[in-house]
Amino acid sequence: MFSIEKKNQATWLHCKINEQDEIIKFAPYTLKSERSEYQIEQEYGLNEHAELSKDFVDFEPGSTEEILLSFVKTGDPSLLEKAELILCDRPKKNNISRNLAIFDPKSGQLYFIGGLGLIRPTEDHTTFVLKDPLLGEFYGEYQEERGNPAGGTQYFSDEGIKGSINRSIVGTLEYNTGLYHAERKALENEKLKEKGLNCPSFIAAGKILNYENGKFGFTIYRSNLTPDYMLNLGIYVNEQGQLKKNYLDYLASKYSQLYTLHSDIGESHGQTSLTNTLGEIDINQTNNNIRCQIKDFETNHPLPTNTDLIIEEGISPIPCGWYTKKSPAAGAQLYDLQHALLQELNVIALTLSSIQHPQQKFNYLAHQCATILLHASTQYAICSEEKSREAIQFAIDTFIEILKKTQSFSHYNEVISGVFAHKLFSLSDAFSEQVKIYAEEKEPEVVA
Repeated sequence: MFSIEKKNQATWLHCKINEQDEIIKFAPYTLKSERSEYQIEQEYGLNEHAELSKDFVDFEPGSTEEILLSFVKTGDPSLLEKAELILCDRPKKNNISRNLAIFDPKSGQLYFIGGLGLIRPTEDHTTFVLKDPLLGEFYGEYQEERGNPAGGTQYFSDEGIKGSINRSIVGTLEYNTGLYHAERKALENEKLKEKGLNCPSFIAAGKILNYENGKFGFTIYRSNLTPDYMLNLGIYVNEQGQLKKNYLDYLASKYSQLYTLHSDIGESHGQTSLTNTLGEIDINQTNNNIRCQIKDFETNHPLPTNTDLIIEEGISPIPCGWYTKKSPAAGAQLYDLQHALLQELNVIALTLSSIQHPQQKFNYLAHQCATILLHASTQYAICSEEKSREAIQFAIDTFIEILKKTQSFSHYNEVISGVFAHKLFSLSDAFSEQVKIYAEEKEPEVVA
């Protein structure tokens, strides 16, 4: 069903998605290790029914799962190399991680280890070194000092909006203490998978005993392949910049699940970024084999019940002439949708930047954004198609007014996603009394 090709230092995987030939690329990624050996206490594994459980059976000797567990203990990358496993999802240049994604070309499965230690860059952007955690450093502050994203989330309670920065210790994942931790992440994932979401499957979790009496831990999960998004935009957009069926299938899967999470399960996610809502491909199949995987349920919360209009803010991160008064109950869901769509609209950014003629550039943007927003709102079905189209037009018209002032397309995704999401909620029968949009009394600041 698929084949592997080495291209210089990179790896290409040839497969079919929706019966069309595609290439999935893995960036060159070399991992060295200076990390201490971990003493671990595995608390979760797979039982005889292949379910996550404290009553688990040992992995089969020589299996990929057993090799990965040994790697967590030893930190020795040669174990992965000998098993011909492929490292993927390399951290961005000059960034760090505590996680490692590993592809097994024998099975077509992807594995993900969390809490592995500090993976930090070298002068060669393709080579990283696994080191011991930095016990005196908080992740958010460490990243901010180096000009990198600090991480964190925004979530809603009946009192309004709350925000938190990522304050985990650099290179660690707390096991079962603190606001967000490994055990909760694994159990919430399995719970939501049982309720119909397409999530990965956790196969192991436990404590690392080297530090603070087992305060920190590790997790391992597996799934079908989730390729690096930016490296593999060709899966979703053709050479002419048009959206492929693969992308529309991904959208349908993603927004139907987001609707289920909100409307049926009654929870918000809190971090609906592209790294947590991934394109997942079953490369052992050739048709109808792409969908969205939703993961990292560290920040999910029950939806607030307060329907009073106590939150007042702009409807876009970029001032656009409109502001909203909304309830926490609506706001939690609206934030998930807005954040997801903000990321979604990036799929056209590369093609958009290559178009020089302003009118052609706008025509391309308006058409592709409308296509994406309509497909998303068809599955996130709080409005009729007619009202969805009204919300789309309102968002495009708002962006036109900004474009007239700035002559810049640079913030299209922030403006259009925010304006559309708020307008969609305000037009819906369920939320029309919980989301109100008003014109700003003064002219908004111009952001080029």
